[in-house]
Amino acid sequence: MGAFPFTTALNQWLEPRSQRLRVRQGKHSRQLRKPFSAAVGLLRQLEDRRIQTIISALQLSKQAILASQTCPACFGPQPTNLSDYPANIRGQLCVCLDGNFQHRHQTNASRDHDRVRTPQYFLSQTQVDRVSQEIRDREAEGMDPVQ
Repeated sequence: MGAFPFTTALNQWLEPRSQRLRVRQGKHSRQLRKPFSAAVGLLRQLEDRRIQTIISALQLSKQAILASQTCPACFGPQPTNLSDYPANIRGQLCVCLDGNFQHRHQTNASRDHDRVRTPQYFLSQTQVDRVSQEIRDREAEGMDPVQ
């Protein structure tokens, strides 16, 4: 997440409404980007530790961790408005894949971007390449050399 646009907008909104934030014993206004970025980083670390504490306290297996993080429709709580959904679409799973755009956007969005944090349930590129090669090999088994 780029902090600069958010903190710039926050400064523009706060300045006419409150006393200007200044550096201690200084005349220049205080830059909010660095402390805000540090706070976001700390919040992410706390969230990671919270998840790890829950996983270790519940002694979840790898499959249970994967299920709880990837499929809230199957393993999460029931929605309170279940009657609002027609019976023929209840329990359907919607899978949205937009990883390439998101990674490219996050990489190119700003100069102060964080490293991409890939969730553990994403396949690594080596796994994808290996399976692609296996598929090509199996498809090639039944083909003539001319094809």
